[in-house]
Amino acid sequence: MRNLFFSFIAFTGISAILEGSAQQNSLGLQAPVAPTNSAYTAPAEINIGQQGDIDFFIMSSFLYWQFQQDNLVVGLVQDSSSVTTVPNSYLSNSFVEVDPGFTPGFQVGLGMNLQKDNWQGLVDYTRVHGSHSVSSNGSNPDGISIYVTDRLQSIFPPEMGVAIDGSGATVSPAYTSLSSTYRSHLDFIDAEMARTYYIGKALTLRTGMGLRSAWIMQSLSSTYQVTVDPVTARKLFVQSESHSWGFGPRFGSLLDWSLGKGFSLLGSLYGDILYTWYHIQDKTSVSFFNPQFASSRVGVDSNTFTTSDHPKVLRPHVDMEMGVHWGTYLCNNDYHIDFCATYGFQVFFDQNMFRHWDGLLPAWSTTPHGNLYVNGLTFDARFDF
Repeated sequence: MRNLFFSFIAFTGISAILEGSAQQNSLGLQAPVAPTNSAYTAPAEINIGQQGDIDFFIMSSFLYWQFQQDNLVVGLVQDSSSVTTVPNSYLSNSFVEVDPGFTPGFQVGLGMNLQKDNWQGLVDYTRVHGSHSVSSNGSNPDGISIYVTDRLQSIFPPEMGVAIDGSGATVSPAYTSLSSTYRSHLDFIDAEMARTYYIGKALTLRTGMGLRSAWIMQSLSSTYQVTVDPVTARKLFVQSESHSWGFGPRFGSLLDWSLGKGFSLLGSLYGDILYTWYHIQDKTSVSFFNPQFASSRVGVDSNTFTTSDHPKVLRPHVDMEMGVHWGTYLCNNDYHIDFCATYGFQVFFDQNMFRHWDGLLPAWSTTPHGNLYVNGLTFDARFDF
């Protein structure tokens, strides 16, 4: 009887070993075991009215954003009373740069619960249009101290110290004053599907994916003048425009940590990559105030030079926000209101497509691509009904 018992134990052990071996793959790793509990994350979306009701919500936001663009230096001021054909590297020089302030804007949106696995659909429109200017009158007693950095007037070779009208007067590359205006218009239309669910007792996660269509218009207009000598007094006008339209996928997540009493802290991170069409146009012109000398400069065929281009590229964009919000149900859970205040940071990579001339011939130019940065406050209000 005892032998029979030991034989049963041995048989059971061998069977267990064989069964375990059958559950191993060629790398010797144990096969995954199916979970014993349902792998479902509890929904945490705002849910009003009766079960199965179609819920809508509207959103409205006030935006107070600041645009900061790379490569917006429009002039160099030389701190010297002597003027040379190039800025003196041994003297103190300073740059004149466009420094945009904050610009108001708005965002509106409409959404609904899709009644499908607790997903929501949302469409919104964002608009921020701004304009900012900068000017300088130089630093020297005679005022001739401003050199052009936005475009080199060397695209008109006779201006580089060449005598005009046989009078011995020469045209200096320096100017007495400059004024520049930078305009930036941002318009977005976003369509998104998102789901909010608990990942802790007081922590929820909202994941979303969708599409974005973006229109970004930028322009930089600069005027340089020199009026010291009536013979060479002139105005240089430079205008650069970059209009783009992009379309592509957008995705991201939002974390919300409940503090109680309807208050919570939140943080979000979104990104998109857009196939972007650009329309780029540049215009540079010079005009003498004294028309007597406008046509007497040897070698000048035209006082205006224009270029245009239509590149198509991929452009990424990232958007991060952090802030606080408060929300509560109303009228026996028939309605819900929510208010939110966040501070955000955005980067539009390589958005600066303005062209810079850097040689004596029009073909010698560079495109110092720079990023467009956006930061500022966003105040949101949402109403579910």
